Amino acid sequence: MQTRAPADPEVREFAATVDSVERRSAGGDAVVLDETYFYAESGGQPADCGTLAGIPVADVQHDGSAVVHHLDGETDLAPGDDVVGVIDDDFRTYCMRAHTASHLLYGAGRRVLDDLGYGGFGIGSEKVRVDFATSTDIDDAVLVELERLTNRAVWDSRSVSWEQVPVDDARGRDDVAFNTKTEEGVMDDADTVRLVDIEGWDVAACGGTHVSNT
Repeated sequence: MQTRAPADPEVREFAATVDSVERRSAGGDAVVLDETYFYAESGGQPADCGTLAGIPVADVQHDGSAVVHHLDGETDLAPGDDVVGVIDDDFRTYCMRAHTASHLLYGAGRRVLDDLGYGGFGIGSEKVRVDFATSTDIDDAVLVELERLTNRAVWDSRSVSWEQVPVDDARGRDDVAFNTKTEEGVMDDADTVRLVDIEGWDVAACGGTHVSNT
């Protein structure tokens, strides 16, 4: 069971059925659902927060093929129980905007930087870090131009879309950016990869949540 958050990032409340519950000695239950819209931490994007059955969700992680919701408290949940999950709207919206912004910045880098490579990124509570590899010397003028182009792409109100495509097709395209630290390893045993396309600006292999318009 994979999270549906990347495919349907606007969902903030959903109903699901409990598949399993682990009572942890350190306190708090670990719950797996039949499906979830909580985003599990990965690829530089933090886990969603919110509530499950009214209990705060402290963390969400992948464990093999399962998505585990680590709750901040014990429950009386059991397999087969129906529950309601509520995703924190402010934090999810922030992560969606921040993740799309990182792609906008990379798109600006495509237009300014030579021998560009994408090393990764991270969403923090107050800022987004984007890692570039480039042979271009980075000075104040380059930074100003990156900022100008990124803001221009926001102002242009470009559409953002995503789809699953065959891995071989994605690797054969020169316009697709791959995060070498997080994306290529994930694709080693996969038949398809998810591409996020900012209209006329940037295309990247990415499993995160995004806004639909810049």
